[in-house]
Amino acid sequence: MALFAMLALGALGAVVFNMHFVPAIDKLREAGQSDSVEFKSLHRQSEQLMQGITAALFVAAVMLPAFCRAMFSQPKADSLPA
Repeated sequence: MALFAMLALGALGAVVFNMHFVPAIDKLREAGQSDSVEFKSLHRQSEQLMQGITAALFVAAVMLPAFCRAMFSQPKADSLPA
């Protein structure tokens, strides 16, 4: 469940980035306002979002080996109920 949550958080962050930040930043850039306070603020916020996405995906990557072991390992014979 935690692995799914980390992957979902990363995916949700990517959607927010592409639907909110990219159009707003592109609009300001095309208008020649790449030195404006608003552009810099959006850029800083998008950097923070991307760092959060990266952290969530890193946590998911760290959790993946344990998830695979739990899903695909054979139970030990002595741990089976009699």
